[in-house]
Amino acid sequence: MQAVRELLFGEAQRAFEARIQRLEAKIATMEQGLADRFRELSQRFDELARTAEVQQSKLSDVGRAFSAVGQQLSSLSAVDAGGMSQNVRKPE
Repeated sequence: MQAVRELLFGEAQRAFEARIQRLEAKIATMEQGLADRFRELSQRFDELARTAEVQQSKLSDVGRAFSAVGQQLSSLSAVDAGGMSQNVRKPE
């Protein structure tokens, strides 16, 4: 009975098993590719986050600089009792 089954279905069984093995190998390759791609994306997101932090820090620095310039301009425009700003020397 086993011999008859082998004669009737043996070749088809081996072909299906070979196909399953090829598909499993392809799936494993795709899984590895996806894992690599996710790792690359994660690294890129980390780099972007660090870049955003640096940009935010620089933007804060620029904001502070503008604020300081604004304060200096305000003090220059304030006229004291002698008609001159506190930060400007009176001519002699």
